Amino acid sequence: TPFGASDLERILRITDHLSIKTWIVINRSGTGDESEVEKLADMFNAKVIERIPYSTQIVESYFSGVPISLSDSPDALPFKRLCKRILEEMNADNNSKR
Repeated sequence: TPFGASDLERILRITDHLSIKTWIVINRSGTGDESEVEKLADMFNAKVIERIPYSTQIVESYFSGVPISLSDSPDALPFKRLCKRILEEMNADNNSKR
């Protein structure tokens, strides 16, 4: 949404100013125009690392209190990929500090 893009731009300006590596995860991907997010990502050298589609299964999982990432549902895949990516980055950062 335009408000989401505005908030994202503020966050990217702050992380850029503080020299913090920044990734973007697009929630409810596919429900609207993502070109503004892509443009901001390019402008601030931030990478879109995952897109989480809108899914009633994700919503139901949220409200039931059971993380969808614990299921075998195809809707869990973006969360599992995101977790794997974060762990890989954390390990890479830890190895580079040794």
